[in-house]
Amino acid sequence: MKGPPPRPTALKLLAGNPGKRPLNLREPKPPRGCQPPKWLSAAGRRHWRAIAPTLTACGILTAADQTAFALLCDWLAIYAEASDTVRREGFSSVTKRGNTVTHPAARTLKAASEVIVRLAAEFGLTAASRSRLSVEPVQADKADDALRFARQKLSMILGDEPA
Repeated sequence: MKGPPPRPTALKLLAGNPGKRPLNLREPKPPRGCQPPKWLSAAGRRHWRAIAPTLTACGILTAADQTAFALLCDWLAIYAEASDTVRREGFSSVTKRGNTVTHPAARTLKAASEVIVRLAAEFGLTAASRSRLSVEPVQADKADDALRFARQKLSMILGDEPA
């Protein structure tokens, strides 16, 4: 498939339908919100509880998104654990033969960050994907508060300063 991947109608509406193309009025409309799956790790569940309310309030997280969102939450947990390991042990390690190599947790950090950015963009959680969204003025305060809360939680998870 050529070109950018199709965007869900909910995200197009939040963005104000910038392409002015007809919206898919027959797009399935799963119920808003969902519960974390049973297989989600405890750390992943903490991330779910921190971010899901914001996405549900914005109409982005639906029952059909459960698996993709759970994967995002699990990868956030993996990133946090790898980050702690790198902080404790450093970015490099020494092999039995005395060679200095990149610590496996540092490689995990890199892989996790790539997956997190891709999945976060699907849910409007990156700066670029968020900049394409707009909300009605009546909802703006709630959406701004919800997005600010989500950004703070994501910053705390990733160890960055909140924006």
